[in-house]
Order: sequence, then C-alpha cells, then structure tokens
Amino acid sequence: VLVALACQTERAPGLLSNSVRATGAVLVITFVMDIILEVVVIQAANAASEPLAELKQSYCFSHGDGFYTIVLLEDLSSNIQLLGTISILVSVSGFLADIATVVMELQILSKSQSRVAPSDSPPGDERKSEHCEDFIVFLTFVASFTEFLLGIFDFAINTQPFVAGIEDIESAVMGNRAL
Repeated sequence: VLVALACQTERAPGLLSNSVRATGAVLVITFVMDIILEVVVIQAANAASEPLAELKQSYCFSHGDGFYTIVLLEDLSSNIQLLGTISILVSVSGFLADIATVVMELQILSKSQSRVAPSDSPPGDERKSEHCEDFIVFLTFVASFTEFLLGIFDFAINTQPFVAGIEDIESAVMGNRAL
C-alpha cells in the first residue's frame, strides 16, 4: 500500500501526506480505544480477585482439582492485570509516537506554507527530519504489532483458561460436576 501511495505521490503531490494523516488518525483512535479497553479488563480482573480469595479461604474447594482451579484462577487474574498494564504502556508509547508524527507533519506543512527558500534552511535539515519521522512511524508500527501480539498471547494463555476455570467452578456449584 505504501509503495503504491509513494508511486502516486509523484503524480499527485500531497497524497501520501494525506494518507499518512488518515492512517495516523485511525491509529490514534485505536490506541485510545485499546487503553480504555485494557483499563476495563484490568478492573474486571481485579474485581475477580477478591471473590477468588474468598472462595479459597472458605475451603469449599480445599483439596484436589478444586483448590488447584482456585489457585490457577488467582494466578491468571494477576497475569491478566500485568499484561493489561504492559499493553497500556505499549499503547501509550504508540499513541505518543503517533502524536509526534502528526506534530512533525504539521511542522513540515507550516514550513512549506511559509515559503522558506531552500537556502534558508541548514543543509541536511530536511533529511534529518525525514529520518526522524520515518523512525517515529516505525515506532508506531512496532507498538501496533506488539499490541496485536500481546492481545493474542493474553487471550490464548490467560483469558481462555480463566473462562474455563470459572465455568468449572459454576458447574461444581450447580452440582453438575465434582471439583
């Protein structure tokens, strides 16, 4: 997609810049949404910690698979909270990198609109700006990809076993299954 946009930039200047801005806006929205959703997940996992501790202390499931399930759920709840916090940090870093990209785009736009003669800017200044912007866009991509991998990892390793453990406890409480 970027190669196609870069090729079209020669024919229609400003197209890549508009595409970068649109992509940046979408990424800002997704990073903000991810931060909000991760806060909700952390709060839900934290809310589950107290009932799990009470179940563990009640000795209803004091031995065997029942006790193991309660201990596992407590550990998974802690892991979900930890990975949620890491996801928030990654999202914030991606959000800040995306904001930096927008700021750099605005600086480039204001310089081009002020019609500064090329001889007025220091040599290589434009190149440094391009490299810096490329690096920041790369950081945004890394944050997005890391977020994606963390989400899949957390879902597969923590969330699915947590739901299965809760379902096992519900079945045992209803008398459908021994724990």
